Amino acid sequence: MILHGSIELKFYQIKSWWIVLIISIITVIFGIIVIISPFETVKVTLTVTGFFLIADGIIGITITIMTAKFIDKIQKIISETNRIMENGDEE
Repeated sequence: MILHGSIELKFYQIKSWWIVLIISIITVIFGIIVIISPFETVKVTLTVTGFFLIADGIIGITITIMTAKFIDKIQKIISETNRIMENGDEE
């Protein structure tokens, strides 16, 4: 399907037709690998997914901590600003 699309793109003289062709070839190669070794493919896919889930969790925790610290700083600034405005202090 995509291979046919790349041929059409070349026919209509679209400059990036070769990118679609390369993606088509890579897709065919991965399809052959999945057919030849389905269990190994699943194992690799799950391992890679596991690494991405761990990375996503670490990033989520880091963002949560940084956001909490940022909110604390903003609340302190707001409190200090309110105190100064109420008391008329400019220290």
